Amino acid sequence: MEDQLVTPWEVKGAVVDGEAQGIDYEKLIRQFGASRIDEKLLQRWEKVTGKPPHHFLKRDIEMILERHEKKLPFYLYTGRGPSSESMHLGHMIPFMFCKYLQDIFDCYLVIQMTDDEKFLWKNITLEQAHNFCYENAKDIISVGFNPEKTFIFSNLNYMGFMYDTILKIEKMITYNQAKAAFGFSESDAIGKVSFPAIQAAPSFSSSFKHIFKGSTNIPCLIPCAIDQDPYFRITRDVAPRLKYCKPALIHAMFFPALQGPSSKMSASDENSAIFMTDSMAQIKKKINKYAYSGGQATVDLHRQLGGNPEVDVAFQYLKFFLEDDEALKGIEEGYKQGIILSGEMKAKCIEIVQAFVEKFKKARDAVTDEDVLKFMKLPLQITIIVSLKFPNSHLEISMDNFTPSKLKVVQLREELSSRGLSPKGLKKDLVERLEAALKSENLQELPNSPSKLAKKRKIGSNLTEDITEELLPSFEQGENPAMDFKLKKDDTNDANHLQAIKDEEIIDPKTENVFNEQDRMEENSNKILTGEGPCCIGIQNLVRPFRTETLRQELGRFGEITKFWIDGIKSRCLLSFKSANSAREAMENLNGLTWPPETGKALLVNFVADEELDSKIESKGALENKQLNKEEEITVESGTFILSASPVNSLDQIFMKTSTRPHLYYKTAIST
Repeated sequence: MEDQLVTPWEVKGAVVDGEAQGIDYEKLIRQFGASRIDEKLLQRWEKVTGKPPHHFLKRDIEMILERHEKKLPFYLYTGRGPSSESMHLGHMIPFMFCKYLQDIFDCYLVIQMTDDEKFLWKNITLEQAHNFCYENAKDIISVGFNPEKTFIFSNLNYMGFMYDTILKIEKMITYNQAKAAFGFSESDAIGKVSFPAIQAAPSFSSSFKHIFKGSTNIPCLIPCAIDQDPYFRITRDVAPRLKYCKPALIHAMFFPALQGPSSKMSASDENSAIFMTDSMAQIKKKINKYAYSGGQATVDLHRQLGGNPEVDVAFQYLKFFLEDDEALKGIEEGYKQGIILSGEMKAKCIEIVQAFVEKFKKARDAVTDEDVLKFMKLPLQITIIVSLKFPNSHLEISMDNFTPSKLKVVQLREELSSRGLSPKGLKKDLVERLEAALKSENLQELPNSPSKLAKKRKIGSNLTEDITEELLPSFEQGENPAMDFKLKKDDTNDANHLQAIKDEEIIDPKTENVFNEQDRMEENSNKILTGEGPCCIGIQNLVRPFRTETLRQELGRFGEITKFWIDGIKSRCLLSFKSANSAREAMENLNGLTWPPETGKALLVNFVADEELDSKIESKGALENKQLNKEEEITVESGTFILSASPVNSLDQIFMKTSTRPHLYYKTAIST
């Protein structure tokens, strides 16, 4: 006798006297601490939702129904591990159920694509995992989810946005707990050990700040197969300690493999699964040849004893795909009584499954790359081409809902300086100034300015998009071997957008100035590319002590300096280079640099007008000449004395001083 095995990575039924048994769900209920949905809860479900319920297992489904009755928000969370180019029938079941839930609750759905998990557990490359993710996303979209309330995300792409939540979960789970729940061994890669926290993170609304506006108290409902329960048992354990809501779960029964109900359909075994890309002939062949039968050994014996629909795979498939409950009940009774033969059961199954797959293929063909981009939109209004340095795997994802008010003051100043705007003022003034600038760029929110340099590049299926040559600032410090991030400004209908703003009469003189300033900065940037002006830059946040000559030497590394000015307290300087390329190189290298290294602040560097530098130099020159040529008159009781502007000896020149601080100045007495 061999016990059944149910883990997130392997499922097989028990073996008794050499015969494979079906999955014992009652044992799983006891093992995982779940409970069946009873008749009372089914009645309440139908009353609250107005739809007939599905027969699944559950955890805290009552809480979700209560929130729905009180019109309080919650969201759905499910996932897909992309291990093959096409999904199979078993993969479609949970997404069909999620579609049912989204329709009746009209709620948000987040779908995690665990391409990182499949890379760790399966013998596939990152390139394959990424390609599978993109193709599977198209399969999922074909189910018909609401694009306005569905967010599909790849872990490889979205990790940074939920990493703070992942860290909090990881800190709460010990290795011994993870080992007990998942059976990790000392030979397992450390990536496997940390993965449970990654799958748990989307259970908490804190992982989706762009959707829930930073709220951490919105619960979720997770429809999943019961083999995924270990992930969410740990999740529910840590939720109270993190002061998050426990997720509610609905556990689905396994969709059986063709070989029988003792295992689940697997994408890694082509003969155990019916893929959504299979032809009608392939579907017929697989069901006739591989589908486990619950019938008897001979027709006569079957007529006499009847068949067992509980282990008959063809009937199990009909339970999922035949929508007519009365017809399904008639087939079940006919099979039990021997009226319906195994061949006839398989023929009916082939008919229903072929119709389902054919309908799916038509929906899949209608899914475009633009549809994928809409469903996989990240939370910043920047467009990223995630090529992962792999051919034929381009995911372009736009990001929004990042507001300037969430930036720190230093970030606001950097943003304003990079646009040639004043970085001075209170935070609220900086926010208003940046928001006005963003409107002029037709960007709602932007944490870092995209480059204006654009070129054409083919993306995916003959899609041509504008992309830039410069990387995101947050990735410039070091090359990521797995990802190649590039930016594209969302320039959709700029002229119409600006005209609409004018029509709404929300452009005040300040905003108009911002438009003019932004145009000037864009023109300057374009001139730099061709080696033309501007050659002047301004540097702020200088901190003493340092010698002016030392600063000039540092700046001279980028090219010949033609003009130079620094204020009296050495906090800001303006300078002009002989070439625009030198000015650009200095700005790129100095902006954000801490100088002097030990005592300084992060420098803010931006382009300035030649006129401003000339004005500063002229003002300083006039002042110096005035001081040098002026004779100061001092009136005292005995008369008027004229003091020349000749140099005065310092204390160090007149007196001797002690070596200890503070210095004491003295003069040796001369004895007479």
